[in-house]
Amino acid sequence: MLVMQHPVFRRFWYPTVALHDLAAGPMPFTLLGQKLVLWADADGAPVAFHDRCPHRGVALSMDSRVIDGALRCGYHGWRYAPTGAVVEIPQQPPGQSTAGHRRYATRVHCSARYGYAWVCLDEPMADIPDLPHADDPGFRQIFEFDEPWPVNMFRIIENALDIAHVSYVHTSTFGNEKAPVALRLDIIDEAETLGFRCDFQVVNSPEQQRNLRIATAETFRRQRILTWIPCAFNIHITYPNGLIHSICGFATPIGDQQIQRIQFVYRNDSEVDAPAAGVAAFDRKVQGKDKRLLETMEADFPLSPQAEAQMAMDRAGLMLRERLVALIFEHDPNAHLVRAELAVAAGGEALRLAKSARAPALRARCGHGLDLPVNGARPVGKHYASVAATQVPESPMRSGTKLVWRMGAALAIAVCTVNPALAAWPDEQPLKLIVPQAPGGTNDTVARIVSQELARALKQSAVIENRPGAAGAIGMQAVVQAKPDGYTLALASDSAALLDTLRPTLNWKFRVDLQAIAMIGDQPIVIAVSARSPYRSFADVVRAAQESPDRIGYATSGVGTSQHVVGEWLARLAAARLVHIPYKGGGQASTDLVGGQVPVAVLGLAPMLAQRKNGGVRIVAVTSPKRHAALPDVPSLTELGFPQIALTQWVGIVAPKNTPVAVVKRLSDEMTRIVALPEVRKTLQDIGIDPEPMNSERFDRFLKDTGERWDRLVPTLNLKLE
Repeated sequence: MLVMQHPVFRRFWYPTVALHDLAAGPMPFTLLGQKLVLWADADGAPVAFHDRCPHRGVALSMDSRVIDGALRCGYHGWRYAPTGAVVEIPQQPPGQSTAGHRRYATRVHCSARYGYAWVCLDEPMADIPDLPHADDPGFRQIFEFDEPWPVNMFRIIENALDIAHVSYVHTSTFGNEKAPVALRLDIIDEAETLGFRCDFQVVNSPEQQRNLRIATAETFRRQRILTWIPCAFNIHITYPNGLIHSICGFATPIGDQQIQRIQFVYRNDSEVDAPAAGVAAFDRKVQGKDKRLLETMEADFPLSPQAEAQMAMDRAGLMLRERLVALIFEHDPNAHLVRAELAVAAGGEALRLAKSARAPALRARCGHGLDLPVNGARPVGKHYASVAATQVPESPMRSGTKLVWRMGAALAIAVCTVNPALAAWPDEQPLKLIVPQAPGGTNDTVARIVSQELARALKQSAVIENRPGAAGAIGMQAVVQAKPDGYTLALASDSAALLDTLRPTLNWKFRVDLQAIAMIGDQPIVIAVSARSPYRSFADVVRAAQESPDRIGYATSGVGTSQHVVGEWLARLAAARLVHIPYKGGGQASTDLVGGQVPVAVLGLAPMLAQRKNGGVRIVAVTSPKRHAALPDVPSLTELGFPQIALTQWVGIVAPKNTPVAVVKRLSDEMTRIVALPEVRKTLQDIGIDPEPMNSERFDRFLKDTGERWDRLVPTLNLKLE
């Protein structure tokens, strides 16, 4: 993607010229190819015009001056007010009209913030970013550099989201080759910002020790990195001594491969503590290393994840691409250029098949999960249902003739490559399977296994759409509100079924507004402890919680999940007081359990099997009625004196209420047949799921019985949903 080809980027604010530079007089600046002149009016407020005088087209920035709050052209002396209107033509009497229709200088949006004049060329579609600590009197601002770089704007933002390069590019400043992976990394995916939080081990040079007032050669720093599309980022660093170093960086686009690289920092110390010159010099040295590498890249920023090799730690950068695609498809008149780019990256095969089918409404499905309509209409649903990352597979599992890659830990990048339809059922619309959890988890993997087989059986394409949040409520609500035509389904689980009991204020009910299609399988919940903890048995955990109330924390995949219920149920039955630590998914919870950040976890079996095999955790109990085949040496809670807690986490397929009976039956029959296939059963078992196919009628009875059990149990527990 070339920035200059997409007018949507003219609708954002960019920092251009420092306000103190405007005090010396008008300044030229080029933004997205548009030549501008910036100047300060009588009140010191910045003003921006197109850099052309309406009289003869000379550059207004050339030999111009500001006189009495108006900009005087250096060619004939015409003066322009901040509105752009001509206020003086020295060659003719006041009030005399001028020939021609160009009587105004072309003004663009301009505003002052953070010591810079910010410019937006067209009608703004977003505000200037709110930077942390900008208005905090306890912080000082240090301007570090303001210079042109021959780099694509989005390479700067991608680089800010790339923690993997730090240990190698920055070894001469703070990078630590012995610690190439962050201790923890939590993605921040919000409406206005994208980024992550992480803890990172760094090396402190003597120069940096002086800047930080830290007298050790190695230390850990906590980082929060945020980016604002299209050009801004903030690296918020907190050191063990309480020092905050908040880097504010910008890549203002001059052209496709030319930016104005601007950077300043906010720090909660003083000039006496660390001279500003030394702080700026160090950060310039750091950025200089990035510059040397980034300027070797081409101007064309690839939006398709297939255009370059990817690894698990690239997740944030891939999410950046997803947002850019969505932005362009929604607001840019040249969206067809991106569609073409993505089609080429996918090899064009899906598009060729779609055209050969002579079906105008048929949508070609590329390997990166983007719908490419043959008729040029906008894609529907999420633009990336998944990210193809075949360059870095960690654990291939064969399901039929396709490979589903398990990408490990919380930064899993899932693959969804379902072939396009060669025939349709009942017409050419793709089947959409909504997963109310994040990509990379157990439920997401199950969805991708069964959707591939279902697409093959129905001879139509299938799309995975991840909609995590609110213990599954967000994804389930999308299905409830969908048209009941058999094209929208959901991968439901026990946690979704809990919503009726735990969230009675929802305007829909799982057991009323959704139609059971088929159960796929289940897995026990396990109680696991970190191998770094002192606990070696379930009794050790209970004893510690009884002796130290509210001191032992247990992790789950989220608030209001069945794991949360089991944790509080155990605490009540054992007369112990545990502290619930909810995560946004089992992947990150299991990662922190292995790292020792949490001592105990109540999670599904699937994410724990590999961690146990690697020696990172000890599983001390399972919730299945008897010992599980994969854990013959681990006792069940029934054996340990808690027969009440004999349950499993199930997963199945549901559809909106009032889906036609014939469609429900066809889907139910296909799903029960698919789960019974030997290769599917083997693949499910490999990831910890016990296949348990149930048709629609049996699954419906199971849901009602399970729901009634939750209705009786949950009110007796101390469940806090906030």
